[in-house]
Amino acid sequence: WADLAAETKLAGIRLTDPTVVLDLAADTYAASADLLALMQDSGYQLALSDVAVTDAATVAADTHVVAMDVLGSAADVGAAFDTLAGLATLRSITLGDDNGTLTLSASQVLTQGDTLALITNAFQVAATGVALADLADVQAVDEVSTIAVSDSAANVSDNFADLLALGSSL
Repeated sequence: WADLAAETKLAGIRLTDPTVVLDLAADTYAASADLLALMQDSGYQLALSDVAVTDAATVAADTHVVAMDVLGSAADVGAAFDTLAGLATLRSITLGDDNGTLTLSASQVLTQGDTLALITNAFQVAATGVALADLADVQAVDEVSTIAVSDSAANVSDNFADLLALGSSL
């Protein structure tokens, strides 16, 4: 790829097998706008690795990108979790801080398990805003290490024994 980019006489690139996906690192993709503009087959497809969390939505908007592997800190992934969950091209997520803790709402934990399953290395989840009605379901997620309950005083009072049973994970 670097040899192509350095070629000053290059006028165009035609792929003889445009259905084959081209694998590029995100930094190579970012530096290749001029080279990609020479592609004469508008149907070329790209799979990108090491896409920064902050760039994922922008990269996903490129119709040539059919798959991407995202890399970022647990804090960045947690902050962009809803956006990442909505990306059809997302293939995997790698946390830069192995066994990092994602802070996610109870809703995210319970409804976006498919996105959690794309995380390739060890991680933990700090679940926030957990209603007592959802407590058992949130507790059942193996990666949940801490739970912050948010519910009415009546519900907390009625379920106080359940809360005590959580011990230090509450």
